[in-house]
Amino acid sequence: MKNNLLILLIVLAIVFMLLSCGEKISRPEEIPFEGNLSDTTYLQLNPPWDEDHGYSFNNPGKIIVGWDTYLYVCDTDNHRILQMDAAGTIHSTYEVDHPIGITQDELLRLIVVNGTRDIYKIDTYPGRNGNQTISYSVDSEHYDMLGDNDVFTDVSEIPGYIDKAYFVSVYDTLLDQTGKVLLFLNDPDTSMVNNADTLLPPEFPVGGEDPEAPDTSHNPVVEYGTGVGFADHPNGLTAFARSGSLFLLTTQDSSSFKTQLLRWYTNSYYHVQFFQPALLPGGGTDLYSDTLNLIPSAATVDESGNIYVVCKPDTAADSLACSVYKFDPIGRLKEAWGPYATTDTLDENYTSDTAGKMNFPRGVAYDYFGDRRTVYISDSGNNRILRFKLSTDIEN
Repeated sequence: MKNNLLILLIVLAIVFMLLSCGEKISRPEEIPFEGNLSDTTYLQLNPPWDEDHGYSFNNPGKIIVGWDTYLYVCDTDNHRILQMDAAGTIHSTYEVDHPIGITQDELLRLIVVNGTRDIYKIDTYPGRNGNQTISYSVDSEHYDMLGDNDVFTDVSEIPGYIDKAYFVSVYDTLLDQTGKVLLFLNDPDTSMVNNADTLLPPEFPVGGEDPEAPDTSHNPVVEYGTGVGFADHPNGLTAFARSGSLFLLTTQDSSSFKTQLLRWYTNSYYHVQFFQPALLPGGGTDLYSDTLNLIPSAATVDESGNIYVVCKPDTAADSLACSVYKFDPIGRLKEAWGPYATTDTLDENYTSDTAGKMNFPRGVAYDYFGDRRTVYISDSGNNRILRFKLSTDIEN
């Protein structure tokens, strides 16, 4: 017995010495911003979806992954929306004049805005005709919430509400101080008669046990302002659910807080519900950092709550000239890639030195279906769609 114990002690000592050998390398405190920031790398999948490979995009913008697992791309200056699969095959084309914002509800209807005062719907359910119909158009009854020059800039369905409601971002084409996010009631009739959807009034019930004093919310659900929690000049919306809560990710091209994460909040004492900041400035929140100086055009999230933001590159500062930024759920910067390049400077062979370079991307989507885990980006200035995966997700 003593011999066995002695042998066991000797083996444990040897294992401990082996595990203790080697130099331990500390993570640097200051991380440069020239590109990837972590121990993983986003790699571009080839081929890119561009003219050289049979595509004819013209200023592609917002891109989403729908409930039906298809990709939908606002091919803005071709005045159409493309339905594509993950392999890049185009399955359907829907005509809409200059589409810039898109979402899909759980009845597989696309809801589209195009920088005007109309909202369109397209039924993509198999067997339907796929024609676009105006489901809302501004009228004089809503001038208290929509001014003469207000236009719709993006739209996002509300997960978990099926076909009941969606958010729309708005700003004035002549003034900056008019940004807001409004709540619309989605008409359940799949025939989608004209002007069927409803812009909810400034104060509307959202539930409550007491019918005489129901819980209420307010429209706009995000009001104008330049601080955190407000909208100044919104250009992108993404609503999503996480841990039983509703979140709204917004981007805008002015304001001191251009990318914001908001959380739906209930005040049971006053019986009101509204959005409030889910992240506050400071405390290591890189999402609001002045040093990044991001001018975002779109944002999305993955299944873990990580935030992806695409921006107009800062060509004047090489160290900050990335187009894509990934933040963790509490706003800390984790990855950055996609230096600036126009079609004139891209290598036609897409070497490692030029892969992933972009020119003013306007759309980003994360494909969480199955094991795809792919980031799709509309490289608008180069008229193409790029795809990226983490190096750890690519099989060797």
